Amino acid sequence: MIKFKVCKTSELPVGEMKLFVIDGKDLLIANVSGSFYCVQNTCTHREASLSEGILLDCSVICPLHAAQFDLKSGKASFGLPILDLKTYPIFIENENIFVGI
Repeated sequence: MIKFKVCKTSELPVGEMKLFVIDGKDLLIANVSGSFYCVQNTCTHREASLSEGILLDCSVICPLHAAQFDLKSGKASFGLPILDLKTYPIFIENENIFVGI
């Protein structure tokens, strides 16, 4: 695994999420109550950009068909037979956010 520096914690306020392209992968990083989570940005059902969706508690809601994914586990929780999201580990070092790929 390689750790990639993404941004500073202050650049991603509580309750916000953002798209980052890291090592050729579109990744969504969200700040949920001061905890950071990283998942693949592309919905597994219709390939929508989840960064354009809605952050609700510790879930992201797809902007196309309202599928909901848990940011901690990547699990789909909408009732559609869709695949879970891939998750990536987050590391915080000296106020810097790193993602492990």
